[in-house]
Amino acid sequence: NASASDDAVGPYAAVVLGLDATRDLAVLRARVPAACPAAALPLAAASRAPRKGQAVFLLGRGAAAAGPALASGVVSALGRSAPAPTGARLYGALQTDAKVGAANVGGPLVDGAGALIGVAVCPTFSAGGGRDGAPSVQPSANAGVSFALPASVLLEAVPNLAAYGNASGRI
Repeated sequence: NASASDDAVGPYAAVVLGLDATRDLAVLRARVPAACPAAALPLAAASRAPRKGQAVFLLGRGAAAAGPALASGVVSALGRSAPAPTGARLYGALQTDAKVGAANVGGPLVDGAGALIGVAVCPTFSAGGGRDGAPSVQPSANAGVSFALPASVLLEAVPNLAAYGNASGRI
């Protein structure tokens, strides 16, 4: 079980449907009141796949007093390798100079038309400090280098996480 909060409506109950620790990705089913409408972001069409130099925007949510968070930048590289929380590597990542921090890690990376092109992943991971000795995720000053899982990875992983609880699509 998990929970999230929206200051305007209150906390939401959620169930974790699937988790992919290597990709730092989870799929949740939230019980959201009808008074809180939600809209899905459109996926960028294949013809509008991310390009090096393309302007991007990273959406997030700061602490209650801070409100929404927005970072902007450009796609600086495609198909990069980035550190994963498990100590493994994420392959095929988008590299951007839009700063990923505590307010927007896990947030959508969108193009100028608002279409989803990726999801921000934590730029660094510290060893220890987490509950029960687990690694704790600590976004740090990223020196202008951040990473996102591209939409193509999400299209593959998310349905499997939702249906099977894992990214491979096997029980």
